[in-house]
Amino acid sequence: MNLQEFLKKPGLKAAFYGRYSSEDQDIKTQRAVCQEFAKEYGIEIVREYLDESISAFKKTMDKRKNLNLMREDAKKGHFDCVLVYKGDRLARRIDQHLKIWSEFRQLNVPIILTHSRMLYTTDDIQTLVVEMGMSSFESENNSIRTRDYYIAHTKMGKWLGGTLPYGYRYEDAEDGEKKIVQNALEIEKVKQIFRLYIKGYGFESIAKQMDKQYPEDRWIKEKIKSIITNPFYAGFTTSQRIKTGSGNSLRPRKEWVMGKCEKIPPAITEEIWNLCMDLYERKKEGLYDSKKFTTCFLFRDVLFCKTCNVPLKGKNYMSGKKRKDGTRYGDRKYICPNCKYKWSEKEIDEFLVQDILAGLHYKNFAYKKEDVHRNEVLTRMEKDIAKIKNTISNYEKELQKFHEQLNLVDAKQKQLMEENNEPTELQRALVQYRISIRNRMTELEKEIEKKQKEINTMEKTYADFENWKDKITGLFSFEYNFNQTEFRRLILLLFQKIEVDQDYQFNYIARVDLNERGTIQLGF
Repeated sequence: MNLQEFLKKPGLKAAFYGRYSSEDQDIKTQRAVCQEFAKEYGIEIVREYLDESISAFKKTMDKRKNLNLMREDAKKGHFDCVLVYKGDRLARRIDQHLKIWSEFRQLNVPIILTHSRMLYTTDDIQTLVVEMGMSSFESENNSIRTRDYYIAHTKMGKWLGGTLPYGYRYEDAEDGEKKIVQNALEIEKVKQIFRLYIKGYGFESIAKQMDKQYPEDRWIKEKIKSIITNPFYAGFTTSQRIKTGSGNSLRPRKEWVMGKCEKIPPAITEEIWNLCMDLYERKKEGLYDSKKFTTCFLFRDVLFCKTCNVPLKGKNYMSGKKRKDGTRYGDRKYICPNCKYKWSEKEIDEFLVQDILAGLHYKNFAYKKEDVHRNEVLTRMEKDIAKIKNTISNYEKELQKFHEQLNLVDAKQKQLMEENNEPTELQRALVQYRISIRNRMTELEKEIEKKQKEINTMEKTYADFENWKDKITGLFSFEYNFNQTEFRRLILLLFQKIEVDQDYQFNYIARVDLNERGTIQLGF
């Protein structure tokens, strides 16, 4: 299509399309130039389509409401052509330009760039690609320069301004600049949130607790997540933390750029924040099961029937009816799934809790070493993990041998089939042998998977020790505030197995030596 020939047509009706993406831009200049062009050629502008405060580089075409409306109206024949100030008002990416170019050419509705007096829907696609490619290149360059600027300043620990997170506000400094200060009441809430998260509570659970205590702040789990995952509270400024165009979704932490900023007064230590982020990432990767710690059966998973050597299961026999004192009828039992023998949950828990704590207290004060249990736990755990890894290695070597045997069997079967299509006794024997090899391989693969799960559990427990170090220290110093969920975490940390017989005699397989013990009355 020749632009000059098209403009000679009488009574042309046009649509004006305008777009700006920032406060420094507006539609006035775009509209004025297009109106002047229309006046020169006797074109009547019958419709306007304006996308305001929308980036063509960041937003896809389907999210630009008025551009899409113009495309629909063009199909209905509401105008003869489109007037646009520059091509970068339509799009910033080559793929988007080509889509608009193709669509309006098929509709036979030309798009005219009034600033350069160029036909956008030209027959010469190469010219369009070159011209619009520069627009895309410029936009991408601007984006790269902005990103590099933020990254460089973040590494230097520079705060570049912006909205402050919960717990902070700006205040006028003596030099006339703005300084970042803490809101004392809000920061205390922030610290409480980090304490609860370290104790093992999830975002939703913390939000519910905070909402009961401080309903005026309207706590939701997304707000809790934004606090826990923000290193600002440890005094760091960040870049590349949030995925572009995805709300509050986080990039992998290895992609973050962080810098210690002297202008940010930290609410927590760097160690506490890293501890919480490690916990968050383990939960996200499925390496942490918080429900495992919330059972009412303290010793589930570690309590075994001594006779059958199988883990006991918990069964709640309590009814919904209550006595006059408020307690419910019935009780809870530990049950062996093999011999069906039942133990009183209350008797076992009361005895074991007192016995375990007595051993821990006695040893702690007898040796006068704060880390005596920590060293025993970690050393024992490392040895156990090494043993399991060695077993897995042996299984894998055996599995490799079976693979080699299987290949030999397959080769022999192929050879026999080429020699004789009819099945022979040898071929039948090879089929049976192949089945037996395959069955053995399946058993080994299941065992390897089982052992790997054991390692994962132990490594999670290993990592948990530092999380619970403060709680254990408090327990040793008789300042421990008993919490069943937290105590169960301690049990899973310290014990591999506790065996019990029908006479309530116990045998401990622990990661801490509890043979030496004193006497302690706990009163619960």
